[in-house]
Amino acid sequence: MLNQYLIIKINKVQIGEKEVVTDKTNNDEFLAMMKEKMSKDYFAALTGIEIISIKPGYAKMKLEIQKKHLNATGVVQGGAIFTLADFALAAATNYDTNVALVIDCQIAFLHPTKKGTLWAETEQISDSKSLTSYMIKISNEENKLVAQYYGRAFKKNNQK
Repeated sequence: MLNQYLIIKINKVQIGEKEVVTDKTNNDEFLAMMKEKMSKDYFAALTGIEIISIKPGYAKMKLEIQKKHLNATGVVQGGAIFTLADFALAAATNYDTNVALVIDCQIAFLHPTKKGTLWAETEQISDSKSLTSYMIKISNEENKLVAQYYGRAFKKNNQK
């Protein structure tokens, strides 16, 4: 009986009033609901970050580099890259009714970028009742690693 409950819990996600099955047949519906939920991240919206894919514990984002993203030396501002990674982490950790807040993060800028598209993709490293850890890789359109972000989030409303 416990195993059946776990399978149901893993395959369904509660977002607001709606419950969505997170298999491939409902991926478009889930993605649309998550885009709506994440649209309330107003700072990320200002930067122009686009959500490409979200599923429980995973997110992929893209940022089309514009003049507003460049610093005085003509390369993408570190804050823009950090925001892209941080937003990807937020989407991956807040995929249901959980509220997860970053408590620790670190970023390494590896390759300067001046134009094109940046991609952020999450990889969950560890997960427990109250903490989750992710590595987010930021790459350019040539798939060259631009930055690597490690973040740990506290699952606020999972505490009893």
